Amino acid sequence: VLFRSGMYLLIPDLYEFLIGHHIKQGSSWSAWQVFVKGITFIVKFMIHNQILVVLMMFGGHSLVKEGVGKKNSSILLVYLLLPLLIFFFLPRPSYNRHMMFILPVFSLLAALGIMKLVGWQRQRWRTLAFALFTVYFLTNIGVNWQRGIRNESDTQKMAALIQEHVGEDEYIVTDYASLAFHSRRMTPPILGGASRGSIASGQTRVEDYLENIEKYRVKMILIQNDGHGTIQMVPGFHRLKRFIEEKYHLIIPNFQRQKETFDIYLRKE
Repeated sequence: VLFRSGMYLLIPDLYEFLIGHHIKQGSSWSAWQVFVKGITFIVKFMIHNQILVVLMMFGGHSLVKEGVGKKNSSILLVYLLLPLLIFFFLPRPSYNRHMMFILPVFSLLAALGIMKLVGWQRQRWRTLAFALFTVYFLTNIGVNWQRGIRNESDTQKMAALIQEHVGEDEYIVTDYASLAFHSRRMTPPILGGASRGSIASGQTRVEDYLENIEKYRVKMILIQNDGHGTIQMVPGFHRLKRFIEEKYHLIIPNFQRQKETFDIYLRKE
C-alpha cells in the first residue's frame, strides 16, 4: 500500500497511463459490442492455435477429473479463466500479444495434456498424443525458424541517420517507439505511447503533436507515409503536416524500411 501510494504521489497520472488508457479506447462501445469482441477474439485465438487448444483441453480435463496437485490445480485454473473473462468486459481492441502473460498457464496445461495422452494404455491414444505433439512442434519450429533467420538492416540505417542529425539531448517524433530505442534518442513523453487505439479514442490528438513538438523543440520527425502509419491517422493530420512543412525541411522522402516508407523531416535552424 505504501509503495502504491508513493508511486501515485510521484506519478499522479499513473492510473491514467496504466488503466484509463485501455478503458478509454472502447468507451463508446456498448456492453454487447464489448462482449462480442471478447468472443470473437477468443474464437480467433483458438482457431489459430488449434493443436495447443486441444492439448490444453486434455490437460484441463486431467486437472478437473483427477485433481492433479489439488489446491495448486484450482489456482492454475483460476489463473487461466479469470484473465480470459476480462476480455469479455475490457472495452478495447484485443490482440494476440495480450495473451502473453498467461502463456505459462497455456504451456503447463498443454504439457499435462501430453502427459495424459502418453499415459493412456491404449496404443491409439499414445499415437494421437505423438501426432499432436509432432504437428504442434513442427508448426511452431517452422514459424520461429523463419523469424530467426530473418535479417534486415534498414532499421539500423534509420537509427544511424537519426544519430547523425539528432543530439543525445534532443528529441524525435516517429510512428514507432522502436526507432527511438535503436537510435537512443528521446521522444516527448505523451507522444511516446501514441497508438492506433489512443488516437481512435481521442486520447492522442493533433493538438498534442503540435504542442509537444514545439515544447520539446523536436529535431527530427519521421512519418510513415504509406497509409499504414500511426501519425497519419490523427484527425486533423493536414494541420500537423502543414505545420511540419513550415518548420522542417524534408531531407529524405520515401525512405524505405522493408515494406514501410517514411518521410524524414529535420527542423529548420
